[in-house]
Amino acid sequence: MIFVDSGAWIVLSNQTDQHHKDALAVYLGKEYVKVARVQLVIPDKDRDCFVHQARSEGMTLSAWLRAAARRRLEEQQQSHPFKSPADLEEFFSACDALEGPRREPDWQEHLAVIDESKRLTPTPI
Repeated sequence: MIFVDSGAWIVLSNQTDQHHKDALAVYLGKEYVKVARVQLVIPDKDRDCFVHQARSEGMTLSAWLRAAARRRLEEQQQSHPFKSPADLEEFFSACDALEGPRREPDWQEHLAVIDESKRLTPTPI
């Protein structure tokens, strides 16, 4: 069995795709753009709905999923300025309710976590 990733070819052929220019630059050897390939587990029914919606918006499924993810990130990253002392109290109460350590680790504990992460992370070639 042979699998062929046709995503780049689809983006190259679709001049309205937001990644068309990047794909064309890579194809022509003018630029290197790092792209991660992600495999998703999506129920067939959801996939069919997503593909239908993406096509109705003139997008590939991949472009549609990226756009949806970006919108969600933007929504989550919007700041909501405090307008009153009550807003500030509500914020800190919500923070206190978050799961986490009961006390802030001291600096030596932070360094130990950093060192462990360095030890477990493979060295780049």
